[in-house]
Amino acid sequence: MGDKVISIKDLSKEVEGRQIFQHFDLEIEKGGWYFFHSSSVKGKTLLFKMLLGIVRPDSGKVEVFHKDPFRVNIRKRIGFFTLPPLLIEKRSVENNIKFTSEALGLKEDMNRILRLFNIENVRRKKAKFLSFRERVLVAILRELAKLPEILILDDPFHFMERSEIERLFNYIEEKRMTFLAGSMKEEVGYEKFIRIDL
Repeated sequence: MGDKVISIKDLSKEVEGRQIFQHFDLEIEKGGWYFFHSSSVKGKTLLFKMLLGIVRPDSGKVEVFHKDPFRVNIRKRIGFFTLPPLLIEKRSVENNIKFTSEALGLKEDMNRILRLFNIENVRRKKAKFLSFRERVLVAILRELAKLPEILILDDPFHFMERSEIERLFNYIEEKRMTFLAGSMKEEVGYEKFIRIDL
């Protein structure tokens, strides 16, 4: 810990006439776990999208891995899940998970990935036949299989069982990922998180 992987300074952003962020500062340390609680869906999701270089702030500075995400593509180093979970409908569960990781030249153990959420029995099922909850789990596993340095999960937990959340946390800890989780609910209680209210 101690090495900053994300730095936000004097960030301001207005959406549809509403000031969502005003002179907002934040530093994220490598390997840290941060829980973002927001009373509005726009706060946390908007922040995550600015970190990914998808949405520009009105003013201020955003750096990820000491780089400007709007000038340098840092997406390969970040896993990002948000709702709704987007999958390739005609591909199987296994192929959806493999799609991104293999493109990055990574080969995480597929059996282990599927066992995290006990979905080995649907590995050959096409995405279009999955329930919404199954789609959430597969989309999260796809991001984990990339072995990202930073993992961002936006509102996943109320679709997951407690045992699944615990296995997810253990895996993230084992891989020493920097972990950012966002929710509008208070349901995630874990001592490792640093809580940030938006």
